[in-house]
Amino acid sequence: PIRGCNHFSVHSNAEFMRRLDKEFAYFVTPLVFDFSLTLRSEGDVAYVEQVWGASEAAAEGMKNGEIMRIDTMFPSPPSESDGGEKKGGIVLLKIAQRNAGDDAQKMFRMVLECKFEDKHGQSYSNKQWVEFGGENLFNED
Repeated sequence: PIRGCNHFSVHSNAEFMRRLDKEFAYFVTPLVFDFSLTLRSEGDVAYVEQVWGASEAAAEGMKNGEIMRIDTMFPSPPSESDGGEKKGGIVLLKIAQRNAGDDAQKMFRMVLECKFEDKHGQSYSNKQWVEFGGENLFNED
């Protein structure tokens, strides 16, 4: 199978020419394949309670631990009007403990895992542990 398909829409002749001239390489050069980002709690003691910055369908998937899934990731061209800045986005997650009760202040850990494959078929994975609760400065209480 051929990997790395991309598509986009243009709304003017000028936009069409810009995409084919200055931005062409960004649309035909994939960065990674099968990118996934997951967030899971140790012992299943916590979950994603609410999501901001994603579609409703994507938000439901995030509540099951899969934060992001992209079949083929392409780079973004730099903005000519913003001094070469790249376009991006942000997704916010609210994490809650299951059956917290009196244990709501106890520390718990979650693992954030990123996996992807490069254009040569080499797989990569990175896990980072994040601690919540206890004396953590980010508690709402």
